Amino acid sequence: MLPLVVLRRLDCVLHASKKEVLAEYKALKAKELSADVIEKTINRKFKLNFHNTSNFTFATLLDAPSKLAANLVNYMAGYPNKTAKSSTTLNLRKKLKS
Repeated sequence: MLPLVVLRRLDCVLHASKKEVLAEYKALKAKELSADVIEKTINRKFKLNFHNTSNFTFATLLDAPSKLAANLVNYMAGYPNKTAKSSTTLNLRKKLKS
């Protein structure tokens, strides 16, 4: 249960800047910048230590209950490299896929 609590807390922290982060991510992605440059640019611009580029939030994950597991994996993939590689998200991904 702890991984979901942690992910929910991260989602709450990012809520205020979510729309702006997504817009900036799309603009930077269109410029074909590297993932590392995009991550650093977004974090610096929005004064964040991490961000999420998935279109999902914890609230919108519930919009399609039959696809919850797949959508949760998509949500977790929206975290940049260092956040996505944390042991919490890796363990949760393994459990969802089994």
